[in-house]
Amino acid sequence: MLLSVSVKIGTIEVITVMRAEIRRHEERKYLLRLAGSSISKISADLGVSPTAVSYVSLRRNRSARIELAIARELNRPVNEVFPDTVVKSEVDSLT
Repeated sequence: MLLSVSVKIGTIEVITVMRAEIRRHEERKYLLRLAGSSISKISADLGVSPTAVSYVSLRRNRSARIELAIARELNRPVNEVFPDTVVKSEVDSLT
């Protein structure tokens, strides 16, 4: 679910947006633990730093490869784990 917030510098709404992303990130970490995985395991499997995986989960960076790895560990489609991600098949269907 995407938040529709009018972001104004110096307002409380900016903090609300940040809190929502942190909450989603914590939910993803919890689901990974339930699935027997973790951000550290994904980072080791991909050969990237745990920070890189965390930043993708926090939506500070984007990486289709890391998004896919997280979704696979959760056994869910990428667009379910990251609703703001446009999947290539969706792009293909628009053209």
